[in-house]
Amino acid sequence: MHPVTTMKHWSHHLHDGMLAMWHEIDQHLHSRHFWAGVGLTLLIVGIVALLFFAVRNAPPIETPSNYPYGIPYSPYRF
Repeated sequence: MHPVTTMKHWSHHLHDGMLAMWHEIDQHLHSRHFWAGVGLTLLIVGIVALLFFAVRNAPPIETPSNYPYGIPYSPYRF
C-alpha cells in the first residue's frame, strides 16, 4: 500500500473518531444527570470540608481539674 494512501486513511479515521468523541462529550455536558452528579459531588465535598474546618478550629476537650482521670474508673490519665 502506498504511504500517502495509508496516511489519508489514518487521518480520516482520526477525524471521524474525534468527531464522534466530541459528539459524545457534547451530549454528556448537556445531560441533566451529569450536572446533578457534579452538584452532588460538590455538595458532599463542601460538607466534608466544613466539618474538617469545624473540628480543626474546635477548642480542645479538657477534663475538670479536680478530677484526676479523664474517664471514670479508668487507670489512664488524659
